[in-house]
Amino acid sequence: MLRSLIATVATAAFATGAFAGGHSELLGKSWDEIVAQAQEEGQVSWFVWYFQPRYREVAKAFTEEYGIEVVIPEGTHEGNIEKFLAERNRDAGDIDVLAMGTDRIDLFDPTEIALGPLNDVLPEAANMRTELGGHDGMHYAYGYWGNQTGIAYDPDKISEDELPQTVED
Repeated sequence: MLRSLIATVATAAFATGAFAGGHSELLGKSWDEIVAQAQEEGQVSWFVWYFQPRYREVAKAFTEEYGIEVVIPEGTHEGNIEKFLAERNRDAGDIDVLAMGTDRIDLFDPTEIALGPLNDVLPEAANMRTELGGHDGMHYAYGYWGNQTGIAYDPDKISEDELPQTVED
């Protein structure tokens, strides 16, 4: 699952603004053509501010499968966003993929600074979320990390087969 997550995020790299400049032709390509172009380029830069060591490990499987190196530079959440915004008018920037909190989506208009919408480009777009935390990525930004929730329970008071399985339960 993590490999496909990285594949989706990394190959959807073309969604960041600086990379989008002059790359709108990608929207007319098939997914296989986009993957082939990424393989030819050889690497993708993913700016993510958390779990960097873990994502670097996960990215190795992606690189092995697709032949595209995933570079995850050190950075902070704010620093990465500031870099993204600073590079928005460049022909080509350093950021291919930008991970950011959904509360930051409203900092810019993705229709002006990002490549997309990607709903006709990403193979699994119909199954991916663009509305997260009250913010709409408008098919320019997709959620890839679902916040998990756990429930602590006393096994002396409730058996495992009686545990709720859905929010409604």
